[in-house]
Amino acid sequence: MRHVRIIFFWLGVTLLAGSATLYTGCTTLGPGGEPPVVILSDLRPLEMTLFEQRYRVRLRIQNPNQKSLDIAGMHYTLYLQDRVFAHGISDQQVIVPAFGEAVIDSTVASRLDNILEQLFNRGKDTAGNLKYRLEGMIAINKRLGRIPFESTGEFHFPAHPARPTP
Repeated sequence: MRHVRIIFFWLGVTLLAGSATLYTGCTTLGPGGEPPVVILSDLRPLEMTLFEQRYRVRLRIQNPNQKSLDIAGMHYTLYLQDRVFAHGISDQQVIVPAFGEAVIDSTVASRLDNILEQLFNRGKDTAGNLKYRLEGMIAINKRLGRIPFESTGEFHFPAHPARPTP
């Protein structure tokens, strides 16, 4: 019976240590740290094929913390009008200074059905607004940690372009 207690004791210690490691692996900002703000700055078509479309995405990363962020890379999903539009990944390494910002360029890929869904649903938005959301993870160098992020924004377009009068 004593052996069973010892086994359960060490099993509990192992599980506690493992969960603490996982917890700190995802929260590398330290006490009081805030996640970075990731803003969609630009989206341009690169390559269009029947089954896949690729875009160049420019992301502005703002660091609201007192310590710099040594970014090793990131992965994310771009939503337009609350629908998945594209998935992106970047291995670009950048150091975002404390209370500073940096810009990275990335490539995202989208499928034909994502584009068609966006086009069909675009006509329903009469105000001419395009909402986006970015969700993903930023990998941090040295600490082998990850920081989750989510940010939203909106672009405003005229509902109908002005037409010259005859």
